[in-house]
Amino acid sequence: SADRVLLQLMTATPEFHTSNTLRKTGSARPITPPAEKSSAPYKAIVYINLAGGVDSFNILTPGVTKCTSLYNDYYEARGRGSGIGLKSDEILSIDVSSAGISRCSNLGVNKHLSA
Repeated sequence: SADRVLLQLMTATPEFHTSNTLRKTGSARPITPPAEKSSAPYKAIVYINLAGGVDSFNILTPGVTKCTSLYNDYYEARGRGSGIGLKSDEILSIDVSSAGISRCSNLGVNKHLSA
C-alpha cells in the first residue's frame, strides 16, 4: 500500500536515522543554498497530514439541483439541520452528466475546502 511505501521512505532518510549524539553548539546552522534547476523530469511524494481527519461524506455529496432525492437521503442520513450534513448553500455544484451516473447528473463539493 502507499502508506507502507511512505513509511519505508521516511524511515530510510538520514533525518530519521541518526546514530550520532546530539551536541548543541549554540551556533546557527548554515543556510542551505537553493537547488540548481534541472531539465530532468521531477517526481515528488506529497504527504498531507490533515489534523482531525477527513469525513469523506462531507467532501463529495449528491448534488442539490439535479439529484434531489439522493441529496435528501444524504442530508437525512447525516442528521439534517442539527447533524453534520452539508446544507445546500455549503455545496458547490459539479456537472457530471457525461460520467453516466444513474439517477444523478450533478454532484456537490464542500465549498469550505480550500485547494
